[in-house]
Formats: sequence, C-alpha cells, structure tokens
Amino acid sequence: MLDRTPLPSWADWCDAAAGLDLVNRSGELVGPCPSCGGTDRFHVSRRGPDALVGCRGCVDGGASGFAAVLRAAFPDRGRGESRPVAHETALPRSEPRSAQAEDPRIGLTRALWRSTTPPDATPGRTYLAARDAWPPRGIGPDLPATVRWLAADAAPAVDRAAKWYGLPPGAAGSIVFAWRSPAAPDRWPSALSLLAVSADGERLRWPMGRERGPKMRTVGARGGLVFEARPGADAEPVHLCEGEVDALGLALAPWTGPGRVLAAGGTGNMRGLAGSLPGVGPVVLHADADGPGGAAAGRVRAAVLAAGRECRIETYGPGEDPASALAGDVGERAAVREFDGGLSRDEATADAWRDVLGVE
Repeated sequence: MLDRTPLPSWADWCDAAAGLDLVNRSGELVGPCPSCGGTDRFHVSRRGPDALVGCRGCVDGGASGFAAVLRAAFPDRGRGESRPVAHETALPRSEPRSAQAEDPRIGLTRALWRSTTPPDATPGRTYLAARDAWPPRGIGPDLPATVRWLAADAAPAVDRAAKWYGLPPGAAGSIVFAWRSPAAPDRWPSALSLLAVSADGERLRWPMGRERGPKMRTVGARGGLVFEARPGADAEPVHLCEGEVDALGLALAPWTGPGRVLAAGGTGNMRGLAGSLPGVGPVVLHADADGPGGAAAGRVRAAVLAAGRECRIETYGPGEDPASALAGDVGERAAVREFDGGLSRDEATADAWRDVLGVE
C-alpha cells in the first residue's frame, strides 16, 4: 500500500535535530548522516515550510538513499511501510555526487589536521608559556589532544578555492585548535582555529591585503561547536568561556574547580549552545563583569536556565579574562620568588607554576 504520510517539514527536522546530533549552522542543519553515518556530509536546508535534504555520501543523485535517510531519522513515520519515492517530487534536485565537488573548506580542514603533530616541543608551547597560559615544557601536563602544531614545512599547498594561502611570512608554524560538536568530542574536527607564531614564540598576524590582519585564522564555521580544553564527568560543572587560550588557562587555574572546560567563541554562540551542552551538571560562565560583556553573559545565563540547567557567572574585572587573570596570578607568585627569594626569572616562574599546579 502506498504510504501517503507527509514528508518531514523543516519544523520536524528542527524538532529531531538534537536526537540526530545535528546543529544549526547559519540556518542549515548539519551533522552526521542518520543513514550512512558520514560526517561533514549531511545537510538540511529550509525551503519555506519544507526541507531540502541531502547527503553527499548516500542521497545526492539518487532517491533510494533519501528513503533510507527518512527511515533512519523518523522510524515511526509511515508505520514502518516502505515509501516509493519519486525523485522529482520527494527530493529537490541536486547535482549527482560525481559532479558535486566537496566543500573546499571541509577538504582544507582535514588536510590541515592531518598535517599536525603534538605541540609540546614546539614554539607553540613557548608562546603559551610566555603568556603564562600554560606552563613551560617540563612542568605540568602536556597540552590537550585538541591542540596541535602545524609546522611551516608541513602546511598544505595554496588552495585558492578554500581561500588558503599558507602561513604568514616568518611563521615557524601555527598552533591549531580543534572545534567539534559538544555531543561528539572525539569526531573529526568540523572547524579549526590557527594561531601562527615565529621560531621565537612570537605571535604573528595573518595577512589580509593592505589591512592589518587578524590574530587568529578560522577554517570552517564554529557555530554550534566548542573547543574542549579539559574533559569532565557528566555530573560535574561545565565551564564555558569565549577564547581558546582562555579555556586553556581555565583548565589549570586554581579557582576553576572540577569539570569540563569549553570555549565557545562569542556570546552569540554560547546562547546557541545553551540547550546542547554536554552533561547534566551546572554551567559556569566565565565573563567580564561590566558593560556589554556583563549584559551578554546575563543573556547567556538566561538561555541556559531556560534549557533546564543551573548556571552562575564567574566574573572578571574590566579588561580581564581568564587567561590574563591566570597570568597575573602566576606573575605575582613569580615576583615574590624572584625578589624575595633571589631566584632568576625563569626559576621563579617555574616555581610559581609548580605552586599553582600543586606539584613538586
């Protein structure tokens, strides 16, 4: 018998998104395909009240794949009966997979991540140690696996389609931060952020024509994604901040306490993540106390509370953030040891870090 159950609407897909691990990125639902499981392939776009569904792995160019996606995503629709799907009416037209090129940004993200190595014996850690965002090598833990190093001689070739023109002149390499869905922290990164440094560990700006370029280069869209600086148990708090270096600082700061530490980019993305943060424990927002930062943090807190989670705001002084607060703490401890204890600056800093970390 012909199943005449209406095709899922855009609203239906939005309702099912959380259970399917789909995130809304610039008005499009993206994530793993419910049928073939391929990541960075599946996409649902809005067409009025209807939905345009595609997967570069199993749908585009064939109706049978679309039917399998519907059965996997909405197993209760149609009472389990098979639906004969006419490609012309049930699935909006799309180019065959052979003619549809993969988004060059996806290919670039993968090429960059495949080219990285551990960051601890590199100028990347030298830079982070100089900022007192992470201890010098040989003291404390290695950087988390979400942080890697892209050496200049290992960087992918120029890819104009992906707007990749290599590292900035004079760069020894770049620190690479992985951004993933909060529901899938072990999957291939969906976006990356890159911080280029010289051989001496000096931060370099990315070129942008005649203008002064940005300090950080992003590949892919970070909306709906997080950078994880420290994992945590489901019942423990989730510490949420804006930047990657802030998150690294929070992962070691003595005032943070237990729990997962995540960077979410701007406060707009924090609000969007309010209902999809991992675990069930309370959420701690680390934000500015005054002005626009305080107001934005208040809006994020309201969104988290509306999603049914406890939430509080850990405030910082004007112009301060978690990374600068940790640097100030380490600097004060080092100054006491340098001037009162007669240690060299490097010895004093190393001793200060051991004090912060509670190690010998």
